[in-house]
Amino acid sequence: MKPFGFKVKTGAMVVPSNPAMRLSVEQTPYSIGYVGLGFIEGNIDVVYVAKGKNGPLYAPTRENVRKGTYPISRFLYLVTNGIPESGFLIDRFIDFVKSPVGQVLVEQCGYVAIYPKE
Repeated sequence: MKPFGFKVKTGAMVVPSNPAMRLSVEQTPYSIGYVGLGFIEGNIDVVYVAKGKNGPLYAPTRENVRKGTYPISRFLYLVTNGIPESGFLIDRFIDFVKSPVGQVLVEQCGYVAIYPKE
């Protein structure tokens, strides 16, 4: 919001999660919310967004996020308390998530893989 000079309206509803936001938007007439890409499929309308004031509108698709043309996206991070020891469960989990199999699961959940598919 800050790059565009907008402020969140006083009294705006804050919810704790993507599922809660989606449900709130579905149940509240004339509402708008922001959720992760994996939560927009199904019976929900989405807004196309421009990068600039008079620029073209871009749909929130995996391809547009991957290309960087959809302007509202962010990375998801795996945060640990220090560098995980090699071979320990946390290290193995991160390796799995980054693997081709893990990245296929990321895509199946509606998100954008960090590596190109082979």
